Amino acid sequence: MQKRKRLNYIRVAVLVLMAYLKVSKGQITRRPNGLITTELTGLITVVATTAARTTVATTTVATTTITTVFPTTLEPTTPLPALNSPDNFILADVPSNNTVFTVSWDDVQDSRLAVIYNIIVNTLDGPGIETFSDVTSVYTVTGRTPGQEYNVIVVAVDSDNSREEASDEKTLTLRPNIVENLRRHDSSNTSVTSVWNEPLNSVFDSYSIICSSGTAVPITITKDGTLEASCVDVMPGRLHTITVATVSGSQSNSDYVDIWSKPNTVQSLEGDVVTTNSVSVTWSRPDDHTPSYYYIIDCSEGFADNGNITDGTTTATCSPVTAGRVVTVTVTTYSGLESNADSTMVRAKPNSIDALNEESATIDSVTASWRKPAGIVTQYSISCSPGNPQQPVVRDDGRPSKYRATCENISPPGTECTMTVTSVSDTVAGDSRLIKITTYPIPPVLLEAASTERSISVEWQKPNSVVDYYIIECPKGTASPSNITAIDGTLTASCIGLTSPGDTYNISVQSQSNDKLSDAARVIINALPESVTLMKSPSLVDTVSATWARPMGVFEQFYVQCTPSDNAVPLQDVIQFDPDASLYGADCNVSIPGDLYDMTVVSRSGNKNSSSSTLELRALPEAVDSFTVEEVTTTTVELQWTMKNRCDNGGCVWSSFNVSHIPEFSEQIVPQNERSTTFTSLTPGESYTFTIIVLSEDEESSPVTVVDLTDESLYAEDCSVSIPGDPYDMTVLSRSGNQNSSPSTLELRAWPSNVRSVEITNIEQRVVTIEWERPDGVVTGYNTTIESLEEGRGGGESGGFDGDLIDQKHTATFVDLTPGLEYAITICTKSYDEICITPASISIEALPNKPSAPQDLSLEYEDIHTVRVTFSEPALPNGDITEYIIRYSGVMVGILLFEGSYNQEEIVKLYTPEGNPPYSVTISDLVAGYTYTFRVTAVNGGGEGEVAEDEITLEQLGKFPFHYICAGAYSLSRWIALSVRKK
Repeated sequence: MQKRKRLNYIRVAVLVLMAYLKVSKGQITRRPNGLITTELTGLITVVATTAARTTVATTTVATTTITTVFPTTLEPTTPLPALNSPDNFILADVPSNNTVFTVSWDDVQDSRLAVIYNIIVNTLDGPGIETFSDVTSVYTVTGRTPGQEYNVIVVAVDSDNSREEASDEKTLTLRPNIVENLRRHDSSNTSVTSVWNEPLNSVFDSYSIICSSGTAVPITITKDGTLEASCVDVMPGRLHTITVATVSGSQSNSDYVDIWSKPNTVQSLEGDVVTTNSVSVTWSRPDDHTPSYYYIIDCSEGFADNGNITDGTTTATCSPVTAGRVVTVTVTTYSGLESNADSTMVRAKPNSIDALNEESATIDSVTASWRKPAGIVTQYSISCSPGNPQQPVVRDDGRPSKYRATCENISPPGTECTMTVTSVSDTVAGDSRLIKITTYPIPPVLLEAASTERSISVEWQKPNSVVDYYIIECPKGTASPSNITAIDGTLTASCIGLTSPGDTYNISVQSQSNDKLSDAARVIINALPESVTLMKSPSLVDTVSATWARPMGVFEQFYVQCTPSDNAVPLQDVIQFDPDASLYGADCNVSIPGDLYDMTVVSRSGNKNSSSSTLELRALPEAVDSFTVEEVTTTTVELQWTMKNRCDNGGCVWSSFNVSHIPEFSEQIVPQNERSTTFTSLTPGESYTFTIIVLSEDEESSPVTVVDLTDESLYAEDCSVSIPGDPYDMTVLSRSGNQNSSPSTLELRAWPSNVRSVEITNIEQRVVTIEWERPDGVVTGYNTTIESLEEGRGGGESGGFDGDLIDQKHTATFVDLTPGLEYAITICTKSYDEICITPASISIEALPNKPSAPQDLSLEYEDIHTVRVTFSEPALPNGDITEYIIRYSGVMVGILLFEGSYNQEEIVKLYTPEGNPPYSVTISDLVAGYTYTFRVTAVNGGGEGEVAEDEITLEQLGKFPFHYICAGAYSLSRWIALSVRKK
């Protein structure tokens, strides 16, 4: 604001002039140039000349001219009466225009001359004194400066300028101009501020600030020269008026501006509900809320569901947003033209993890893997129940979006662990995903239990582990039971239906907890070997013998025991397995002829003995020492005999004697204690051969014979011989005194010995071959017979014997047998016309017919390593099918530069049928890309049957089973990838 400058010397001149006009009687002369000359004591004349008017922006000083007049001589005249001063002098501004003012007065009444009026305007700090001449009594002064203070005098002058009279001086200040460009500058929720520029072309003293509310603060000048005023302590969010008045003296002129104060921001703005694709905020309305308030919601991501809130809603939701990302939500309070914003950052809930799967497990830890979900995840929270999470979470190097975590220290084994995986973005957790994984249980400790020829068994206690079931598996045979519910105490399981007694089998037991199976606890056990069935063989006086067929299955040796041990000793107490033998035999050397003995045989395989087989055998009784005819009549013969010395002393056992004669066969059983007997009713003169056999129950001694007649001329004598079956001459001379008759010679042949050690060397469905050792003595042939033991079935055809009689071993083959039937075979030694006394015998069973090929063989592709083999039983099973044999082999055919094939050796698997057909077997050890041929045969007692055959080619999609490198000259190399496609 420009200060007004007072020119005191101008005011002094005007005052002097006015004083003179009031009191002086001197002459006032109006000069043509507008100067007013006042004579003061005739010494000084002061002339004031007004300068041009300027705006307040320019300081102007009035120019004062002082003229010095030298003394002169005045000529006196007759003075006229004084004029009256103008009355009712009024000075007024014009409200509509602050650059003019009006001057009015009452005309002066003078009868002598006409009166004219001059107006003298003095601007003390402006351009100086101005005179407006010859004006009317109502005059408007124009071109004034707004805000300027003016002093005005009206001077009445007669028409000849001889007299003049001035009015009183009046002062008027014009209204200053209003400020320039009054406008809003700033606002807050407690203040509003306006700025303006100084008024143009105006004089003013100061500014006056009026606030419609609140308190005005002192005006300040900003750096750019504008002026600034504020109203403070105003109500937020209201319309406030700032009035700026320009003051000049008592005059003022004002302008105003309406300014909205900023509303308060919302209160307690905070995140509320978050989801994976939205965030919500809530707030309280500001305390100064008025109906004019409304709220605009802005989201840094997504769109607000309530973008413009004009009601009482205090929540808003932004969606869609990226899961796990921080979203800035801004709530702006609007009132009028002003707003005030508050923001909060809310993190969206991260997505839960994808594809949570079991990765692996041990007996005390589990591992799961998952994929990173869409959106932002900064970490994963892992919890384990039971167990502890292993830190940190592992990221798969090969697959950056895959992660895995492990729960460890889980006990006991077999426990189900719940792993909870939660995706976290900063501190916001997503929905948890959980997976239940069971650690592997531990297997039990197996102990061997009782076994039989067709089964093996184990027992165990529950291990220190969680176990729901035990799974029992038998690679051969059938598990019984196949699974057992886990309980405390001792549990037992078996493999039954074993096909080969004495063979080695394994049985495995796995602990199962939920879906986890432990490692298999496995033991290898020998089934009991099959016990033998002892068959009686011919005995001697000092030997008892037995034979038995080769038992089924596996065995290594036989143990032989003879009792009572003080009178019987096995000739060989251990008999080793002979792969070529089908019949075995053993002898016991005994000390008491005719006595009863026990032979016990046990077969052994591994550490297992079969159940014992015992056969009661009796040694042949000792033959009589002498057998003579004591008395003969025409119809009777008395016979006597004696026992050998050791028998008389209790060294023999016999029960009776069988005495017989031929011809006219007759026999007598003579009690044990008798030594003679008489045959009567004989034919006179007939030659009889008498035979005595010592009996010990069902055993007979070798016979002793005597020939005699029924008259005195009939005599008989025996010859003891050493070679069975050999011919001998008996010569008899009659003697009288010292004279002998001519000799009479008869050629006689001893009975041949019985064969021994009969064995089966080959047996098939319709053919059987037996073998025996050539007995001592002379053998000219054998009588062999075979008879079916089944009632109503005939025998097979005898094959005699094979080989040369001088061979040590002889064989006989019988053909046209009926498969599966049992037969009895006898072999009797011949020596010309003489045959053995007791034929050797053996029982055999022809093998059943071999089965035909399994039916409906099919191969089903399951994956690149697995094929399912399905088949039904043969059309002609021909006996019980004990097992199926599955053979398979693979081949990969060479291609391009490499000729030939790449073979996989044949693999053999045995399958024991369970349940009803069809049967299904999974083969899972195959090689991708190979063509496999499968051959399946059924097996019964007769062996392997016919073959069912099929083939399949496996494929490995997306991978090449082989890479070949073709290398030529000049180091030229190429990779050629070959893929074998499925047929």
